[in-house]
This record gives sequence, C-alpha cells and structure tokens, in this order.
Amino acid sequence: VAEENGIIRNDLFLKDGLHITKNGYSVVSKKIKSACRLDGSLDALFIGDSYMSVAYWNGFEDDMRSVEAVNLGVGGTQTVYWKDKLDYLKNNYTAESIAIHIGVNDVDDGGASAEEATTRIKDLLNSLHAAFPESKIIWMTISPNKMFEHKNYIYPTVNSAIKDYATENEWLVVCDVARNFTDENGRDIEKNY
Repeated sequence: VAEENGIIRNDLFLKDGLHITKNGYSVVSKKIKSACRLDGSLDALFIGDSYMSVAYWNGFEDDMRSVEAVNLGVGGTQTVYWKDKLDYLKNNYTAESIAIHIGVNDVDDGGASAEEATTRIKDLLNSLHAAFPESKIIWMTISPNKMFEHKNYIYPTVNSAIKDYATENEWLVVCDVARNFTDENGRDIEKNY
C-alpha cells in the first residue's frame, strides 16, 4: 500500500513507470518501460537501513534487471549516517526517485522517542530534497519487528507524523509497508513476520 499526498493506493506508479509494491520483507521495484541513460543518471537510488540493504533484499539485481538503479542500504544505520553521506550521494548520483527506509534504528538502537525520530527523519528528508530537488523522495514506513517488540508502539506515531508531513510536500511520497505487518487496530500480524 502506498500513500501519495494523503491518498492511499495499493501500489505506486512513479515517473516513467517505476512501480513499487511490498513483497515479503523487502520493497520490490520494477521498471515497467526500459530507459537506459547515456548520462549515467539513475531511475532509482535505494538507501537506508537493513530493510533496504541487499543483505535482506537478496533479489535486488534480478528485480532491477531492467532499471537503472543502485542500492546503498547499510544495516544498522540511523538518520545521522545518511545525513553525513549527503555530499557523497549528491556528488556521485542523480536519480528520478530516491527510496529510503530509515528511522527504525534511531528508535531501537538510538533510543529516540517518537518525536525525536520524527524530527530526525524530517530533517533527513528535507536535506535529501535540498540535495536532489528534482527527485521524488519515497520514505518507507517503519514496520514492527520482533527484535525490539517493546518499541513497536512508537512506530505508528512516527509513521503517522511523516504521512502528515508528506501531504504538505509534493516531492515526498510515503510507501506504507508497515500495513503489511499490522491489522486495522495496529496489532502485529504474526504470520507476516
């Protein structure tokens, strides 16, 4: 399920046919129509924590066979890591879309409250937009997890705040992958882990 400017849809089609859906624990992106660019620009740049990394998304190369895409996801990273990497990203990549899963480690390992995590994520998203003003930024919601179950109650508050923020910023899209792990009351769906 994806949300763009407050409108919830079952999937999300982006510029030039980039299609994102939820599949298992990773986000699968496929290029509907092929476009290889001579200038080296990308259709999609994937960054963020382990949910986005190729360590968990082991089918990335197959999924991206017809897409100009790079996955730089690094397990365990928090927002500050990617904020520190912005100059590197800006100097080395251009992309139509930048997909990011970030925030879970700010809460789990970093001990951030919902308010702190929301502030950090907004700051990073704004910085990404400033560095890549022509790119669509796609933020993946924080999904509950079994490792830090006692912190799962924080994620819906963060997710809701970033969804609200996206309604005010046309450059930002929220892809609600967390919906695949919770029921209509926000409780974990055990079989989806």
